[in-house]
Amino acid sequence: MDGDSPTSRVLRMVRDVDGDGEAELWNQFRRGHITHLVERIYRDVKAFNPHLTISAAVIADTELALNDRFQAWPEWLEQGIIDIAVPMAYTRDPERFRELVGTARSAVKVRHRVWAGIGAYMNTVEATIGMIDIARSEEVGGVVLFSYDWLVGEGMSDPTRPFLGRIAEARFDP
Repeated sequence: MDGDSPTSRVLRMVRDVDGDGEAELWNQFRRGHITHLVERIYRDVKAFNPHLTISAAVIADTELALNDRFQAWPEWLEQGIIDIAVPMAYTRDPERFRELVGTARSAVKVRHRVWAGIGAYMNTVEATIGMIDIARSEEVGGVVLFSYDWLVGEGMSDPTRPFLGRIAEARFDP
């Protein structure tokens, strides 16, 4: 490999990061490239079909999202490069769920563009329904249950009363 190739320069940058602010510059570089990728995807999809809604499942803890996963998703919403953010508030603890959803919701100006991601695969039907109620009380735009495959597969331990059907009856059917 060429000692002055772009890859070599990046690897040297990572290796030579020190306490003089270079680590933050490196993190800004990574955040910027992820944001640019999200923007390119948004632009390309909307060029194909402007009626599609572009969502992103994001880290719910906004500080962790920004500093460890380089997801500046509140900015993505503000810049209009995603339509919906789905903070993955996957937990069994209702109070932690409320905290994650509330923090995510308060990070953006337009609440209806944040939909709460619920880890239904790790909860009972009753706990999932409780989290739907919490999300609604936090005035988010909607909920997304993870994971569909689990909900219609393993989560169907009782085919006569499927998990997803019970949730639909309790909170979504008229």
